[in-house]
Amino acid sequence: MSSAVPPKSSGKAPVKSIAPTSSQSKKGKKRKSSSAATGLQFRSAIKKCLRETSPDGSIKITEKTLCVLCGIANSLIEDTILTATELAKKVDKETIGVEDIIASYELMLTGELRNLCVREIKTTIAKSQTKAPAK
Repeated sequence: MSSAVPPKSSGKAPVKSIAPTSSQSKKGKKRKSSSAATGLQFRSAIKKCLRETSPDGSIKITEKTLCVLCGIANSLIEDTILTATELAKKVDKETIGVEDIIASYELMLTGELRNLCVREIKTTIAKSQTKAPAK
């Protein structure tokens, strides 16, 4: 009777699989989606506006309404960036400037809303330039 000799080990630990198994992948943290409906990037800005318009807190906002308002704000920003990018490409610029943003709002909006947006952009730029130290 011959006994089988076990193969010699190299003294190293066995290599573990790097890819996670199905049970490991379920345990990992889920990343939040950055879509307008679930991301709510403008949540704090909308709540701040609500506090300014109703300082006594008599007006509340539902989560669904907050999602809708965040979606509107996100869509407006995306459209502005797309329009400003197209304007910058037409004049062979690599950087979008304040003038491009103002021009995109002037193209996208009409009436009093357009005037309000352009005025707000200009006052924001004026405030940021007064805060910046002179070079």
